[in-house]
Amino acid sequence: MPSTWRIDVHLGDGEAAPVIRSRVVEAESEAEALAMVAEEVRREPPQLIEDGQEEVSSRGEFQPGAEMNPADWMSHT
Repeated sequence: MPSTWRIDVHLGDGEAAPVIRSRVVEAESEAEALAMVAEEVRREPPQLIEDGQEEVSSRGEFQPGAEMNPADWMSHT
């Protein structure tokens, strides 16, 4: 008899780690539920890592002690 499984994927470790994916599936076992969600993820188009890297990079430019003032950076592009 199938059971209802909720699969949550967190980015990071600990209680504060945000959920980046959450799925509820009907499956006979935990392994089957995980396999179903893994197959769903596999079929999705890949997301570019550069998107997140750009955001981290731009935030770093505005941090106190940054080597280049953001206004100066704009004049160098």
